[in-house]
Amino acid sequence: MPLSEGGLYSGFRAVRGSFGGCLQWVRKFATEVPLSPTMRRALALAERTDGALCGPDASKLVVDRAPVVDSSGHSVRAREVLGVHSFYARGSNFQIRQPAGSQEFGVTFTDHMLLVRYRGGHWMDPLITSRRPLELDPASSSLQYGLQIFEGLKAYRPDPVGPETEDVVRLFRPQENLQRMYRSAARLALPLFDTGSMLRLIEEYVRIEADWVPVRAPDENFRAVSLYLRPCLISTDARLGVRRAEEALFYVIASPSLGGYYSAANNAGVTLLATEEFVRAWPGGVGDTKCGGNYALSLVAQELAHAEGCHQVLWLDPDRNVTEAGVMNFFAVTSSGEVVTAPLSKGLILPGVMRSAVIQLIEQGRFPPGANHSSWRLVERSLSVDELVQGIEQGRIVEAFGTGTAAMICPVAAVKYRGRTFRLPEASDAKRRLTWQLSRALEHLFFDPDPHFAAHPWIHTVHVSRIPQHASASHTQFG
Repeated sequence: MPLSEGGLYSGFRAVRGSFGGCLQWVRKFATEVPLSPTMRRALALAERTDGALCGPDASKLVVDRAPVVDSSGHSVRAREVLGVHSFYARGSNFQIRQPAGSQEFGVTFTDHMLLVRYRGGHWMDPLITSRRPLELDPASSSLQYGLQIFEGLKAYRPDPVGPETEDVVRLFRPQENLQRMYRSAARLALPLFDTGSMLRLIEEYVRIEADWVPVRAPDENFRAVSLYLRPCLISTDARLGVRRAEEALFYVIASPSLGGYYSAANNAGVTLLATEEFVRAWPGGVGDTKCGGNYALSLVAQELAHAEGCHQVLWLDPDRNVTEAGVMNFFAVTSSGEVVTAPLSKGLILPGVMRSAVIQLIEQGRFPPGANHSSWRLVERSLSVDELVQGIEQGRIVEAFGTGTAAMICPVAAVKYRGRTFRLPEASDAKRRLTWQLSRALEHLFFDPDPHFAAHPWIHTVHVSRIPQHASASHTQFG
């Protein structure tokens, strides 16, 4: 049965010839995600139209390494930028110092980029090369009509305790990110791709950029340093006229993350401005895709929030129900232990990878009870802004937080609505709060060198080759 009629990726049609084995990876790592009727129709149409599900061919990857390496083949820039967070500075004669460069999220970038072009109904041979500006025709439909999508995922270094963690990098649920990107591509009429092939290319890209995956300093037990990966897919059609993309570019860039996404927020969390004037998503729209337009239309509202002393916007749907918080999925915790978050079925919110992880962690019931000794219970339902602010005011809502790849688990300190600020109660024991427990559970997955955590199904391990990074082109073969 077609994807639009069954669970996500559970019903790919049979593909003959060389395509036959390419879809097994997708089914193996399938995740059930409730889809809106709009997304189901877009997927069905895309799969009938686009036959390039098995591109690109990862075995034909060409690697052109940047010439910015030392005598051991390690990135000079990475060591300088990361400082004390550089893994390879640990056992060297280099002076251990504070990081150079900016601590701001997404400002510093690594040495290389991954490029895969789509043309003539096929994905071309992939390339990893030095990071450089892209060349786009001024008429490219990504520029003219916004035919572009992106993703965000992170790579982590386990805490170094010996040789067993020296050459290991952990990716957190990259399969889910690529599945979501596949859906976004279908919704914006961009070419489809085989997620398994793309993951293999990202693995190799992470190996090339392994020097840029920061390690925590010994005194940073709760600091989630990482390498943020940004896969993008843009249309490069150089012809005016709104139509399905016939030429496209898939590329990946990366940026080391040494600080929090909301650097201006204090330990209590962010303050959100609930606005009825601006709407992020609507039924039949693209609220469940990760496309640039969703973020561009948020900027004016975000500036309004800053002008009113808030960090971000609390988005409401046309019925004044809470959908998202800035660029995060939103959760509210009641005094009885309910953890409420908006459902995916309406297509108004992004099906967050971190959101899904949080839901599953709560449903597993492994956390100790809250302050009132109630166990946590996940509820996916609409939550009106009136119910939210009244619940905070009357003590029925005792905690709120946002989730996202960049922001991780971000506590909410207050909500401002119609000129009034409603503050969440401060915790008498932070360790009894759900946000703290979730953050620590994820921290173990990312950094604990124990093989128990390395074997978790959410962790995708990349073993880093110690081949020197010489500045020469080569073909990378996958065994």
